[in-house]
Order: sequence, then C-alpha cells, then structure tokens
Amino acid sequence: MDMEALVNTLKVALVLLIVFVLWKRLKVFLFNGTINNAYAKLTKDHYEVQDGKIHVEFWLPAETNVVIELKNNYNKQITTSEINALPKGEHAHTLDVKGFPSGKHSFTFKTSNQNTERFFDVV
Repeated sequence: MDMEALVNTLKVALVLLIVFVLWKRLKVFLFNGTINNAYAKLTKDHYEVQDGKIHVEFWLPAETNVVIELKNNYNKQITTSEINALPKGEHAHTLDVKGFPSGKHSFTFKTSNQNTERFFDVV
C-alpha cells in the first residue's frame, strides 16, 4: 500500500471514529438526557409483596404532586395517597396491602401529565 492510500484510509477511519463518538453522545442525551426525561418514571415494571407491603420507587423530572391509588382485584379503589410538592429526583412510597385477598391487584401512579398502572400478585 502506498503512502497516499494509507493516509486516505487513516482519514476515513478518523472520520468514522468521530461520527461514532458523536452518535454515542447524542444517543445518551436523547435517551437519558432532558429530552426523554420529561415524564416521571417508576423504577420497576413488576412489584412483589413483602411483609404485606409494596415499596414503590420513582423518579420525578421536576417538582410535582403525586397521587398513588391502590386498587383491589375487582379494580375497586381501596386507598389514595396524595403527596404534594415532591422535588425533582428519586423518591419512594410504601403501600400497605395486608389483608388483601389472593389475586392480581394494581396501583395507579399519577402526576400532572401522566397515569401509569402497575400490577402485583398477592398469594
């Protein structure tokens, strides 16, 4: 391979490396940065009952009010927890499900701009 072909190959490799690094940074920004974090997030998709309680962990993108509605296996609302003016960041809340009959139950996590429902089983 002559010197000119080697230099051209190195230029192409350098351009590809720069594009790769920029794409990785853009991808991190889009999927972990402010664009994708406009909504609150529950940290789990499935919840398990431990000692008659469910530990709900969530992340908030800004200060907001949170409502968590606990429903039985007939979709009847049992309790509502209203938590006002929670700051941005990670939070946790415990739901008491002692005495719930066996079956699939749910809770709804609500903020000003979203509702998210999750299910759990009581055995």
